[in-house]
Amino acid sequence: WLTGGDVRGSRYDNSVSVDQVAARHFSRSTRYPSLVLSTDGGVGYRSRVATLSFAPGGKPIPAEHKPRQIFERYFSLSGGEATVERRRQLERKKKIVDLVLEDASDLQRRLGQGDRNRMDQFLTSLSSVEEQIQRDERWLSVPIKSFDAKDLELDLLASVDPTAYIRSMFDLVVLGLELDLTRVVTYMMAREDGMGLGENFPKLALGINKGHHTISHDLADNHWQEWGSYDRWLAGNFAYFLERLRTTEDGFGPLMDNTLVLYGSACSSTHNAQNYPLVLAGGAAMGVRHGRLVRMREETPMANLLLSMLGAVGVEAASFSDSTGPLTELFG
Repeated sequence: WLTGGDVRGSRYDNSVSVDQVAARHFSRSTRYPSLVLSTDGGVGYRSRVATLSFAPGGKPIPAEHKPRQIFERYFSLSGGEATVERRRQLERKKKIVDLVLEDASDLQRRLGQGDRNRMDQFLTSLSSVEEQIQRDERWLSVPIKSFDAKDLELDLLASVDPTAYIRSMFDLVVLGLELDLTRVVTYMMAREDGMGLGENFPKLALGINKGHHTISHDLADNHWQEWGSYDRWLAGNFAYFLERLRTTEDGFGPLMDNTLVLYGSACSSTHNAQNYPLVLAGGAAMGVRHGRLVRMREETPMANLLLSMLGAVGVEAASFSDSTGPLTELFG
């Protein structure tokens, strides 16, 4: 959805996702390059991914999904321990990473090709851990702005109360942007493959005795009523996020005006990755012209929108994926 890669069947020509291109640009200015979140967590697997973010070469970046762990990892800085203790913790992490890298390099020489590919993914993840440790060292003496966390709900489960869970994840995203811990976030609210936690959201949230994937294939008379109810529920959670952005301000005004928000799906009908239904919100200060339904020509690649979004936030790029040019009709 964010790479434009051709991942049909045995052909898997994936590439870096647009959020990671933006993350590289903004990483010098923020404590974390990006937050990669999803409701299921991890990466899933090739045809059933649980993350929206991909590193250069198309390798999936594991998503995080537990609100309390996300808060403690990114917002509490080791529970508020003194800088000297945090420095000791970073040194211990560095030693662990060095030991694992040494053992992995030795093991890789004795693996078959299939296992080598899996090891490459592991080493890529480990490399990102190593880079973040180095970043943590540079930001060690820079305090996070004070904030009030009393209204955060951090112990919610998507399998029990999906509405409250999704909104707690959005609350963390808003807080991260407000504090300028990062300027790039992806969040996969639900997978569409019938295997993730989102499969049960229609039943848990709306009392519909069918799963998400089943509804999408169903041709019964009440199909569109069920589908519409579920879409309204998803859109309601998205509206909650937008309202939080609208009512939260930083030094530049409401976050909504200075944040581009892309919401949507990679399917407009069953297994048909064409004619994506998308909402582009926010970004009034970036020249986005809102209040319109824009129908693109059938041959317009979604990468044109992603390229335009990069340009709107100040990332210079001549192209992205299979883009043919920016969408001048969206940005004034």
